[in-house]
Amino acid sequence: MNLKFLAFFLLLYGIFIDAQQKQQVFFCSEIYNPTQQEFVKVNNIKNFYIIYQDYIIDKHLNLDKEKLQKEISRQIPNSNMSGYAALDIEAESILIMLKEKKVSISEYNRILNNHINIIRYAKSLRPNIKWTFYGYNLTSYPYVTFEHENNVTVGTYPLLKELDFLAPSMYLQDKKTSLKLDRIKTFVSSNLSLSLKLGEKFNKPVYPFVWNRYHNAESENTLIDPIDFQWYVNNILNFSFNKRKVDGIVFWNAETYTFETNKNINVRKEFKSIKNINTYQNDILQKYWDVIKK
Repeated sequence: MNLKFLAFFLLLYGIFIDAQQKQQVFFCSEIYNPTQQEFVKVNNIKNFYIIYQDYIIDKHLNLDKEKLQKEISRQIPNSNMSGYAALDIEAESILIMLKEKKVSISEYNRILNNHINIIRYAKSLRPNIKWTFYGYNLTSYPYVTFEHENNVTVGTYPLLKELDFLAPSMYLQDKKTSLKLDRIKTFVSSNLSLSLKLGEKFNKPVYPFVWNRYHNAESENTLIDPIDFQWYVNNILNFSFNKRKVDGIVFWNAETYTFETNKNINVRKEFKSIKNINTYQNDILQKYWDVIKK
């Protein structure tokens, strides 16, 4: 009896360790972008779905069931489909959740409960999809402070419990120079420690979002050197807290959006000489996807 129990325990423990070792990589594509969908097909990648706030909430930051149902039906037409998806609500809502915009307790709770209602509604429409909110648990730059962990994060506990997995935004803020190396490493270690701690607390997998462009004012939306990107992704995938690593990463990309909307002078210069935006976009995606796969 004891030997059987021991064998079962070792098998179960072995499965857990193996699951931790097999980190997954997802590609979050623009679902209506033919170039990106061809890239997904050629590389045999399963789409990671993302739904932006224009299709989720109204001007009062409330759930718009009609818009959300319509967008989910467009992106995920089969109600029995499985996979992973993120709801992306930023702007004013995320400032309130970060407590950077001061509001009353009742207004904060309204936004929090609205997020909970949104995730529950999405789950009711596509129950076989694993759902989360992009960016949650919320990260802190340049590192996690006591205030962030014990005030901002604690306030979101009711929402984190509802998510199928955590998806913190780990976009690279700073260029990898000798002067900023420690800051980058501290950003990674402090935020992933918190994410993995919360993942353990609520029994949730952790899949951070990464992006192949910088996400700060100095180098906003400009391409990261592929070697630096590989170094950064490796740091995220190999970071360990309490013998636990992230369960994988989500590679987010919106090259068309970057090309069409970004006003950064370096980005405009990058695209100025490009004759075929689709070919260029595919080349970029392939370059960074190959880096991630390494």
